[in-house]
Amino acid sequence: MKKIRRKRKIRVFRVVIAFSLFLTILYGLFYFFINNDSGSSSENVDDSIVNNLYKELIISDRESDSNIIKDVLTNGMNAIDFKKILDRKAIYITTKNTYKTMNYDFDKKLSYKDIEEYLYNMSSSDIVILENIGKSVDDRIIYGIEVGKGDKVLFIDGNIHAAEVGGTLFILKLLNDLVINYEDNVSEVKELLNNYKIVAIPSINPDGYEYVNFGIDTIRNKNLWIYKNKDNIDQFNSKFNANGVDLNRNFPTQNGALLFESEELINSVSLEKTTSIYKYYSGDSLASEPETRAFMYYFIKHYKNIHTYVNIHSQGRVLYAGKPNLTSEFNSLCKKTAQEISNITNYTVYGTDYEEVGEGNDGSVTDFASELAHGFKFSEKTGRLSSDKHIDNSSLLKYNYSVITLETMDRYTTDVKYFKDEWIYRNFKDLFISLLKNDY
Repeated sequence: MKKIRRKRKIRVFRVVIAFSLFLTILYGLFYFFINNDSGSSSENVDDSIVNNLYKELIISDRESDSNIIKDVLTNGMNAIDFKKILDRKAIYITTKNTYKTMNYDFDKKLSYKDIEEYLYNMSSSDIVILENIGKSVDDRIIYGIEVGKGDKVLFIDGNIHAAEVGGTLFILKLLNDLVINYEDNVSEVKELLNNYKIVAIPSINPDGYEYVNFGIDTIRNKNLWIYKNKDNIDQFNSKFNANGVDLNRNFPTQNGALLFESEELINSVSLEKTTSIYKYYSGDSLASEPETRAFMYYFIKHYKNIHTYVNIHSQGRVLYAGKPNLTSEFNSLCKKTAQEISNITNYTVYGTDYEEVGEGNDGSVTDFASELAHGFKFSEKTGRLSSDKHIDNSSLLKYNYSVITLETMDRYTTDVKYFKDEWIYRNFKDLFISLLKNDY
């Protein structure tokens, strides 16, 4: 009897094992067919947010008047890389430290590490969200920071050009003061930040910030272009990143690095890397640089809620407003914002007559932001944002925000005294509060 029972147990066990194997094989076949029927990976099928972004921002068309192009100076962005930007998951930075008051009043020159200390301290306030949005060529973290709880967004950034370091300190001063006031329960600031939000990238080009302020030895990777060419580079007037690329010509905009049949190549464009302070190289391909892609990720994350975007530079005390290839509605909105800034700072306003199109100089960060405002989508054929035509396109303003290039200062400098004077005598605190509230 014991032997019979033992045999029965063995048979039952074998049946259970066989049935389990059958179910495993059946599930495997089911999974295989489900995930290969559409040609998509399971990650893309399940990720509805990414799929929606693909539909909103990617097309397979090209402009109907591509015959107007005389020369392509830089190849477009690879579609796979654009999709990686849309796929990127947020990397938020948290700290267990308690917020402490850290005053900054342009009393000393700050290293990038010093700036990080301020940002990390601010992130311990409940009004702040700090994010790692990418890394520079020399492996420095590029930070995106949100201050405020409202849905209406003022987006600002600085230091896209290496030598133009003032914007970074202006942004740091603004955000740090607001957080201090919020933590001190200043009622008007608390009300402001509960209804509005500042989203900022203090430094798009942190390698350039360090190099211009503190010299070539701040470049850690000695194989980078900037270090290899150190003997021929003007430290205090350089614009490029550590790869020798002008980030403000590296964006995959519709006309980025294109020369039209009707135009001559503008003399500031270089077709190769150069140490000249008067020439700008747009890169081996558009969005080739990690700094460019970091900005694109963060701006795409926020642009539908933006009411004003200000790109801060550091030379000229002028304002650039509007794009000649875009709508009059958009250009009027930009001019209105620029005039408000001028009323506060006494800077000179330049309109669309001062913007080039099709001269090889397109591909700026404000081109990118302006085209997104008009609903341009990324074309997998051209590797650029796209509308139906390069000029005289039929696009309409889809997102109602203005785009401004704010050229502060009257010179390139790293002397914090000049930044403090500009902050005080050009009424920057009032300016940014006015822009945040959008009350004009």
